[in-house]
Amino acid sequence: MVETREIKSFIHSHYFSDGLRIAFGGVLPSLLLAQFGMLNAGIIISLGALTTSIADGPGPLIHKKNGMLFCILFMFITALVTGFINENRFLILACISFFCFSYSMLNVYGSRASAIGTAATLIMILTIDRRFTASENVIYSLQLLIGGLWYFILSLSIWQIRPYRMAQQTLGICIDEVAAYLEIKAG
Repeated sequence: MVETREIKSFIHSHYFSDGLRIAFGGVLPSLLLAQFGMLNAGIIISLGALTTSIADGPGPLIHKKNGMLFCILFMFITALVTGFINENRFLILACISFFCFSYSMLNVYGSRASAIGTAATLIMILTIDRRFTASENVIYSLQLLIGGLWYFILSLSIWQIRPYRMAQQTLGICIDEVAAYLEIKAG
């Protein structure tokens, strides 16, 4: 009885629903494009979606929108710049120093800004090793942008369907914790 209650509680928690949203948003582009023989493009689009999901934390809608849009913008710029200069060791060293410092300084502005910096730094790290022509670099960066926009639209669509889901799930967790506290107190 207790195990089924815990399983039911987990399935209705925001952790489970967030995990489903992120998994769906990250896997669907790869699965769809693999059907058309474009698995590599699908993986890059999925990478853009997954890194955008890092900035999709709980909070007011305007903060979610702005956080994801800035994340998409910084990922696009970082991929574009890193892809163009990764052949020159001195420029890439300056780029790494500048981006790492700038994105780590975003920690000052809170957890959402920190997540944006983490996502952009991750894109920089994954782009450093690739060798691109100019057109390949633009295509790679645009695919990341498409993936980020896909996840942005998915996340906001789900929010439109159930805008109070996060608050309801958080209140449910709080009620469970108060019940556990009262059981301890009663003992």
